[in-house]
Amino acid sequence: MQMSSNEDILRKALLAIAYTRAGRNRSNKPCIIEGHRYYGETLRLMQQMLYDPMLSHSDEVLAAARCMCLYESFESTTGTMASWINQNRGIARMLEVRGPRNCREPFPRAVLESVRQNMMIVGIITRTPCFLEQEDWRTQPWIGISPKPLDQQLYDYGFVLATVYQEGGAISADQPASWRVYVDIFTKVHDAYQALSQLNEEVSKIHDGTDHLLSTPLPVVKALLLALDLCFSLFANALLPTCTPEIVESHREVIGQLLGYAQDSRRQQLARKIIQHLSSCLRTEPVFVMTMMLFPLNCARFELKDNEGDKDRVNSLMSALETGRGHRITGSVRRAGQSLAPPIARSSMFSQQTTADG
Repeated sequence: MQMSSNEDILRKALLAIAYTRAGRNRSNKPCIIEGHRYYGETLRLMQQMLYDPMLSHSDEVLAAARCMCLYESFESTTGTMASWINQNRGIARMLEVRGPRNCREPFPRAVLESVRQNMMIVGIITRTPCFLEQEDWRTQPWIGISPKPLDQQLYDYGFVLATVYQEGGAISADQPASWRVYVDIFTKVHDAYQALSQLNEEVSKIHDGTDHLLSTPLPVVKALLLALDLCFSLFANALLPTCTPEIVESHREVIGQLLGYAQDSRRQQLARKIIQHLSSCLRTEPVFVMTMMLFPLNCARFELKDNEGDKDRVNSLMSALETGRGHRITGSVRRAGQSLAPPIARSSMFSQQTTADG
């Protein structure tokens, strides 16, 4: 029986992962090469199918696209973050074309949930707002699901972070923004802190990592929650010095709260807690979870870059991911250095901070 095109692309995508993982684990170069061949064939088929309205809505094609994202997390084919970002943007486009109401069924919703963290990270490191921040995308796929998983609620605020990074990126001490821009950013950041605090309370009540309130392992969720808190704090620390006296005078209360969140000692405490959770995760969680560790690990890496002892702990975790667990994308993150720090830390707003790679 002849295999249909959408079944064939999924088969090739699965074989690409299977051959390369088996080859890496056994140091079998021919096996790795065969996996690369299947990956190339899958990419060519994918490019053709994206122009076919029927095939692009196929569950098999969506599953194949998800496999390609996973493949990039293991192989990092360009040696940079570019290929991983492009694969995640590709599956994001497929989901966007489907629309939120067509992601209510168990399979597309499961794929959506599995890539929302990746899409959040892409938005944050590229300062690009994502359609998943829209109300329909935050609600429609989970209609009839009560409550929406806590980790999926957490990712909602990652999309908010990507938006405020973009809005704040053009502000500098020499070019302060209008009153309305500051008010909008203050509101979003303040609301995000309140929501993250509430989510932290909910997550702290969970003691079983298999709890139905989570679709991501508990230690990873805790690290991600802290990482988003840290990123918002870095943002606040960079934004506040750009405020004019008039802005400060008219928003004393909220600015006072943000100053508390942005304190150096608090940020470093958050970063060290991230390292603790990720160390636990490395010991207990399966291999496929490991790429979820990279974003919080890199956030902690930036914050702790000036402390030699902390740097050693971060580098030890990165080495364990890259060599022990075979996630070659970790090397891409390490080589990227400062360019993958939380973006606000690289902007003109952050000129008072050191920018050496950590």
